[in-house]
Amino acid sequence: MSTNELFLIKGFKKLIKEGRLAQSYLFFGPDSAGLLEFSRGLAGFLEYGKWAEAEKPFLDTLFLNPEDYRDVKHFLWQKPVQSPRKTIIIPAAQKLSAQAQNTILKISEEPPANAMIILLVNDPDSLIPTLASRLQKVYFNNPQPAVAGVQKSLVEEFLKATTVRRKEIIKETVEDDQVLEGFVRGLIKDLSRDKIKNWKALKELSHRWSLINRYNVNKKLQLEAALIYL
Repeated sequence: MSTNELFLIKGFKKLIKEGRLAQSYLFFGPDSAGLLEFSRGLAGFLEYGKWAEAEKPFLDTLFLNPEDYRDVKHFLWQKPVQSPRKTIIIPAAQKLSAQAQNTILKISEEPPANAMIILLVNDPDSLIPTLASRLQKVYFNNPQPAVAGVQKSLVEEFLKATTVRRKEIIKETVEDDQVLEGFVRGLIKDLSRDKIKNWKALKELSHRWSLINRYNVNKKLQLEAALIYL
């Protein structure tokens, strides 16, 4: 479990204890499995007081496929049985149609008092802007091992380098997929030490890395576009 995840668990436990949970969240980051695991832990804590996937069925939490979005309203308007919140969690929410996103937007604008909606995406920009702006955003690191040797040195050099040298490093890095992956993960890890200062760079880097992994795009240009925020 990463330091970032431990910090978030502690924060959410505090919010639950103090009754200050928001009614809608957008969990985002490059690790889809990690987002889902955290969400299951949160649901387990809400219903059974233990941060782990519950051994019993969830009574007040529904993990919903994007195509089943019409079930959101019916479920959220029921009274909670075991948890302080009736919670809908939608993994891969970028697959929601425009109609589905607008439906969820309307519900999030006037939700039932005990309702909570959580959308999971790799990239916030995959949602329509009005919905993304409505949700409270929580960024998750990719919980990978520490960047080794040369890749760690490359990250340190990049962050201290001039603009010209940064472009040279990017050009060198994109030639090897394994080095590129370690470089990007290392940057995310380093920038996450100060999320408030670096939130724009983290958001843009996550977005560009998602594009690199999903489409045949110019890797060099994508990274240069992301890192102008540093």
